[in-house]
Amino acid sequence: NRLFSARDRNLCSSLAALDFSHAFDAVNFDMFLAKLHYYGFDRVSSGWFRSYLIDRTQVTRVNDRLSGSALRTSGVPQGSCLGPVMFLLYTADLDRELSFCSLYSYADDTQLVLTYPPSQSVLAMQQM
Repeated sequence: NRLFSARDRNLCSSLAALDFSHAFDAVNFDMFLAKLHYYGFDRVSSGWFRSYLIDRTQVTRVNDRLSGSALRTSGVPQGSCLGPVMFLLYTADLDRELSFCSLYSYADDTQLVLTYPPSQSVLAMQQM
């Protein structure tokens, strides 16, 4: 809707699609837990997330062979319904840092949309 609305008002729009490579694997546990505190999660809730993340191990299967167990030191569990929610919480402060544009996120897919008058095209591209 935002793009069509801008077009109807004779404004330009730019869209940047962000692809977070290995997004769920990149979540730092300590930073995630600090962000929960910043967002106002109580000790019980943040403690639950901590117990969900800390001391997790993983095993990898290739064909019929299993790797040894390895301790995870970062990342949120993939394939769980909480993984995308946890990643969104981890990146929720992006919109505060990118206040010059609109931010749309779904799991690890993020789009930045900037709307501007044609006379400010160069400035808009510099901001993006």
